[in-house]
Amino acid sequence: MIERVSHVALHAPDPANAARFAAEKMGLSLVHVSEDGAHYLKAHGPDPYSVVYTPGDVGLDHVSFLVKDLAAAAARLEGFGVAVEHVEGIEWEHPAAIRFRSPAGFIYELTTGVHTDLPVAHIVDAPEQELAPIAPDHVGLTVPDFEAEVEFAQKVLGLLPSNKILSPDGLHIMSFLRAPGRYLYHQLVIFRSAEAGVQHYQMSMKSLDSFYEAYEALKQNGVDVEWGPLRHGPGHNVAIYFKDGAGYWIEYSVEEELILDDEHYVPRTWTVSDPHVVDEWQSGPPPAGMMEPPPQPPDTPEQARLREEVAKHAEHMLNLRLYVGHCKINMASPPPPIDVIHAHVQWILELEASGKLFAAGPFVDDGGNFIGDGLYIVRAANRAEAKAIIDEDPIQAGGFRISTVYGWEVHQGSFSDKQYALS
Repeated sequence: MIERVSHVALHAPDPANAARFAAEKMGLSLVHVSEDGAHYLKAHGPDPYSVVYTPGDVGLDHVSFLVKDLAAAAARLEGFGVAVEHVEGIEWEHPAAIRFRSPAGFIYELTTGVHTDLPVAHIVDAPEQELAPIAPDHVGLTVPDFEAEVEFAQKVLGLLPSNKILSPDGLHIMSFLRAPGRYLYHQLVIFRSAEAGVQHYQMSMKSLDSFYEAYEALKQNGVDVEWGPLRHGPGHNVAIYFKDGAGYWIEYSVEEELILDDEHYVPRTWTVSDPHVVDEWQSGPPPAGMMEPPPQPPDTPEQARLREEVAKHAEHMLNLRLYVGHCKINMASPPPPIDVIHAHVQWILELEASGKLFAAGPFVDDGGNFIGDGLYIVRAANRAEAKAIIDEDPIQAGGFRISTVYGWEVHQGSFSDKQYALS
């Protein structure tokens, strides 16, 4: 029934600001502003628009999927007892559509549009500009009633499972679902969570070259790419993640696995304990708040007592907030020349003299030989400020290393505040 994602509509407290960010920094084009304040943004594929920001609190307005036969789709839904609303002319440049709610309360839309025999990114010409997302190919949604949402997606919408991810205790916490006969590994990802919401939405790039060009262009535009480049286990796509102007996580990715034969494809089961699930390259964990643990049962009285005891101990710890920058060698770049290394040394000495540097140094092997990666620990007001400090390093600025910055709260240690000038 479903062919592919048409567009994603998201609530934004300030749609104009979110649209400005998308147009100026993400490579999308603002093509229309409606009377109700909805802002429509076009990617570089054939669709009239791919992302819509609508006035409202944060959350999904609707996700739209393409179908070829709207009447047949409506009949299928109604055959399963799903209440269907027929809508027309409610959005700009939008054909007739039907809308309905999933068990989690999400509004799904089915509509007609530009139909392609292959995934959109495979058939469009290579864009001339560096920052050129092509089309949304999947969306990730969090739900409290995981089993009901997955069953609805498979039984009612007709999606097929591409894989599932289990927690260490065997609980099914993620499901990757695809449209039959459409080749792409997934159009929908469902996450088990305490609340229904948007986990992320995605845009495909034309090629690996265009992906890395977009990555560099995003950084030049001041966008904080918080995760990646990485290669996922499920789907094997190369991806980066950052937040859009409304605070939603967005994924730019390429080289998603193609499934050519639905009948003989065997879905894989992964566990979160497998280090290759989220990133085959092991470049670092996802940022805090992006991948939440599944809902946990309430504490027993004994567990509640222990939690209270731990909290009391934490009150008396140092609780000093610093920021750690893990700087990995950029394998796509040659080693930094001696003039850059010299500038790096001068910069690090100036940073130390300014009081912003707590500690820094390279990683070494057992023989004391440098392995290329390094670590910074800096004092800053927040993560963004810490990353801005580290990105000033001539080695970082020259693209010879790629940094990931984490907040670090110092609780214990055998050092003193005078010895390490913590204050």
